[in-house]
Amino acid sequence: MADDGAASISERGVVYSLFTANSNPLIGGAGVHKVVTSGTTGSFEVQINGLKSDMVYSYKAYATNRQGTGYIVTGK
Repeated sequence: MADDGAASISERGVVYSLFTANSNPLIGGAGVHKVVTSGTTGSFEVQINGLKSDMVYSYKAYATNRQGTGYIVTGK
């Protein structure tokens, strides 16, 4: 996230789903899984287990603060 709206980040991570189930994954969306990471600034990595090589997934990084949740552009 380039701008935190002057509010501290309370949570960040990645959301993902099977592309056929949900091509625009958002927290709480149908078929969406959330992987939370530690820290609130700088770059980060998450480990996601159990993905199948013959399936296509959609994903987004996100950050949440008191003003709401922001997402990056969807990846596939």
